[in-house]
Amino acid sequence: MRSRRELHAAVLSALACALALLSFACGGHNQGASTMPRLSALSGALEAAQTTGEASLSGALAGLAGMQPPAGVDAALFQQLKDELARQLIARGADKAACTPPTGEGNQVKNLAVTDNGDGSFNLAWHYRNVGDYNQDGWVNIADVSSIAMHFLEEVPPEDEDRNSLLAVIDGNGDGVINNADITPIAMNFGVQCVGYVIFQAPEAEGTWESLLPVPLAVAGGTGRLLFSVDVLPAVGMRHVMVVPHDSQQTGVASLPAELPGREPVVAAVTPLSGTEGEPVTFAAQVTGTPPFGFAWAFNGAVVGADTTAAAPTGTWGPAGVYDCSLTVSNSFGESSLEFTLTVRRWRIVTVDSEGSVGPFCSLAVIGGQPAISYCDSGNGDLKYVRAGDANGDTWGVPLVVVSEGQVGYYTSLAEIGGMPAICHSAFDEGYLKYAIAYDQDGETWFEPPTVALSAGAEYINLVSLAGNPAVAYYNWFAGDLVFVSAQNSSGSSWNAPVSLDTSGIVGKYASLAVVNGFPAVAYSSYPDGDLKYVRAADEGGTTWNTPLVVDYRRDIGWWASLAEVNGRPAISSCDRVTGSLLFVRAEDADGGAWGAMVTVDAAGTVGAYSSLAIVGGKPAIAYYDWGSGDLRFVSAADADGAEWNQPQIVDAAGVVGTFCCLAEVNGHPAIAYYDSTNADLKYAVYY
Repeated sequence: MRSRRELHAAVLSALACALALLSFACGGHNQGASTMPRLSALSGALEAAQTTGEASLSGALAGLAGMQPPAGVDAALFQQLKDELARQLIARGADKAACTPPTGEGNQVKNLAVTDNGDGSFNLAWHYRNVGDYNQDGWVNIADVSSIAMHFLEEVPPEDEDRNSLLAVIDGNGDGVINNADITPIAMNFGVQCVGYVIFQAPEAEGTWESLLPVPLAVAGGTGRLLFSVDVLPAVGMRHVMVVPHDSQQTGVASLPAELPGREPVVAAVTPLSGTEGEPVTFAAQVTGTPPFGFAWAFNGAVVGADTTAAAPTGTWGPAGVYDCSLTVSNSFGESSLEFTLTVRRWRIVTVDSEGSVGPFCSLAVIGGQPAISYCDSGNGDLKYVRAGDANGDTWGVPLVVVSEGQVGYYTSLAEIGGMPAICHSAFDEGYLKYAIAYDQDGETWFEPPTVALSAGAEYINLVSLAGNPAVAYYNWFAGDLVFVSAQNSSGSSWNAPVSLDTSGIVGKYASLAVVNGFPAVAYSSYPDGDLKYVRAADEGGTTWNTPLVVDYRRDIGWWASLAEVNGRPAISSCDRVTGSLLFVRAEDADGGAWGAMVTVDAAGTVGAYSSLAIVGGKPAIAYYDWGSGDLRFVSAADADGAEWNQPQIVDAAGVVGTFCCLAEVNGHPAIAYYDSTNADLKYAVYY
């Protein structure tokens, strides 16, 4: 720890800078005018206090002789005090005393207090110390004898332990009472002058001190010992402050240093960490510490057009890729950096099959860890299957014809059954529900058992794996009923009798089957009102079913329904044909016995057709068709429940694209199989 003498020497080395600040230009403090408006009023007061010189003994004695007693003070007492002061001044033996600033331990400020204002600035408070300056005008001179006379024989209050009362100021010798003995401090310090203080700052108490701000005596106030209260904005990295009296030429005794009550910044997190190429983005940083902060972002090409010094920069995502980035945050106490990775994604679109008129009624599933698609070759009336050559679907194998006899491949639904691809579809010319399962994952050879349901009119077919065996829900357009049927083995060589789940009118269009909490369930629409309905099995095998219930009675609300389990509860996406909006609703319980309010996910245009709901990254997401613009669109939820949704994305806008879209999570990414109506092609899009 440095001695007071060393601190004093350090202060003297910065005196030139301190005195240059007396005009309140405040170099290096360019935020002072806006952050601390109190300072702008100090300039005139300081200029008025900038007087210095020397005290003449003869002049002082002449002045004493002519001084009249203050009102209410006994003239004899006042004369006695004047005589005593004159005697002590003569005893000093010097005709002239040069004016000096307050020095010595008695004049050292020891109560410098610092308070954090919460905006990056700090309040500094301290009491004026100049022994002998009883009237606190900045100068120890003959005028101070009047203060003794006015309070003669008064005692310092015993509760004034810090000696900040006016009586403690006048009790210069510290004996607790105002008397003749208090004249001695005037004589001993005669000519000591304080026009104000200079605030100094340093990174460490033992470090190099720099001047921060001059403060004139006129700023101090109060009825007792004068109190200074000043707001300051230290430079970055400065952790300690102290105050030093001056007489406009020299500095006096430095105060005890005080540490600023703040913390250096810590960057905890940055969001978002991923986005889509070419889309706008605004970043946010989670920062702790003492504000204000300075920000320095390094995006390294991941973001274009962003202000890298802003707290929350806004820009545009750059080219797709993975980027190493960083954020450095600084304040008055230091700086902290966080390195993070930004992933810029884009929709990668592949034309999977363009031979003829192919792609309607496509169904996407992950088979053996790789995406695969079943679809209809409408030109030839064939059922086709194709599997990707990699986990993301960047490359695809040769499409294979599964069934070519008759007009087949309508309303295809693909699922992995027993580790193999399996497809349910409808024979258009016969109307029968058909099933095929491959002997290998690539689908080079297939087994076709007899017709699943010997009733014509199978539409809106949905295939799932139920306890390892195929199970199907579909709409029987001949009877206008919703039907469920399950097989007794994975090959589909033996099937149970079909069960009619709902026969109340024309019901079952846009049927969507899913296994919810271990039980098969179906969302569907009723015709012609378009009510959205839901029914759940009473057992895990689907042999018995509960009574169907209406999720939403509003007209034309159940078109293109899609069912999935969302965070432990059934949820449905659908289209409101009246408003042209994409809707989402989630049940209030695991069974689907009660449902919450519909959430409008997208209402920009005429959207929501062919909605396909799936869980991607633990959150619900929907692929759908905008029949107003002919675009394929995608939207993901901002939470696991689907209460809040992100901005929709246009996946493909090259022509009329997006009908028969089917969404699935592929290798952790959203992927969509869909039909390109303009080119009559099967297409696939994956986002990474």
